[in-house]
Amino acid sequence: MKLNEFLQQVTSFIRSREAKIEVEKELTQHLKQAKKAWLAQGYSEDEAEHRAVAQMGSATTLGQSLNKLHKPKVDWLIVVPIGLLLMLSFLPLLAVDLQYKSMLIERNFIYILLTIMMITGLMLFDVRKVKNYGYYFYAAGIGLMLLIMCFPNLIVNGESMLRVGPLRLHVWYTLPLFCIAWAALFSKKSMKIWQAIVLAGFAFILIANIPNVPVLFIFSVMTFVMLLCGTFSKREKIVAATLILGTVVAFFISIFIMAKKGILAPYQLARINGFLQPEMYMDTSGYLYVKFSSIIENANWIGGNKIQGLSPEAHTDFVFAHLIQSYGFALALFIAALLLFVLIRIGIQSFSKPQTFSKLLVMGVLTLFATQVVYAIAMTFGVVPLVSIPLPFISYGLTPMLLNACIIGVCLSVFRRKSYIFI
Repeated sequence: MKLNEFLQQVTSFIRSREAKIEVEKELTQHLKQAKKAWLAQGYSEDEAEHRAVAQMGSATTLGQSLNKLHKPKVDWLIVVPIGLLLMLSFLPLLAVDLQYKSMLIERNFIYILLTIMMITGLMLFDVRKVKNYGYYFYAAGIGLMLLIMCFPNLIVNGESMLRVGPLRLHVWYTLPLFCIAWAALFSKKSMKIWQAIVLAGFAFILIANIPNVPVLFIFSVMTFVMLLCGTFSKREKIVAATLILGTVVAFFISIFIMAKKGILAPYQLARINGFLQPEMYMDTSGYLYVKFSSIIENANWIGGNKIQGLSPEAHTDFVFAHLIQSYGFALALFIAALLLFVLIRIGIQSFSKPQTFSKLLVMGVLTLFATQVVYAIAMTFGVVPLVSIPLPFISYGLTPMLLNACIIGVCLSVFRRKSYIFI
């Protein structure tokens, strides 16, 4: 049997077009190597090719086994917990005391449908196709920030936004763009560490001028992790880590000095004091810290308590405390366990990836997801300052839903093809 005939018979059993292409490339390489070995032993061109094909065994048996091995798979251990979280996202809305509660519930139905569509679409899309477009995604992220900075038509809580019809373009939407950009660029062996730092530094400065502290924090953590996981040398990573950590330490020292000298703005000083000494500022900046502490101290395991309700952001930024207050520790811990399970599952899967780009991309989205989960829960217990960071798939809002849909969709896209042969 000729080489081409053998390849056609084998690949005819493979249903996935993507897997078929990968398998054909791999088998072609093996057959050419085997043919070359037979030629070296003195066989003619036809005889060497025939023997190389015969070594591979039955085309039917091989094709069926490869189809089973390389069939695209859905990681149900991620899909099922995410589905449960989406269903549970209605509970915070049912417990809020707002006149427009029914409207929020109706919108949440729409947001969930859009989330499912985005996750499914990204899962079916082969994200490996974008690995050569790192600079394009970087330019898209920078361009979106420049549009928001230069042409804002909406200001919410001091943050500039760009409204396009019913859609509000936040700086949050730049995070997945930079995640893909870093995965593509930091996985290139030609990328130098100084180039990576310059690119990341420029994006950092733009985000800092929006301003949006939560996005700046998440962006910094994501970039730091992806730099350390990139293809840079060990020495370059040590230099980068030292520089970044040194900058962070210098930042906190400067904040401390400015606070001592009274250089900080009154509202900035009030926020710091409210976090460090909430009881002394319980009527102003320390109010929510004291409220959260009271909720936790008086919470039941099952069922809510009668403590006065939280702020209007109870179903968004402070949803974990809202769940503890309204339904008890049991439900809140169950949701935390689901989120933790998803994090662990993504982490385990990422370590099995052979491709640098794919692995780096998963590490990036894992960091995006983990930072939100850890911070949203930690600030409920007063461990970190209060900021507007959503709890994935539980906090109400289109932006957090779409952001985390993108994260999960990218992970499922990578894991769907984890059994493909990469060459």
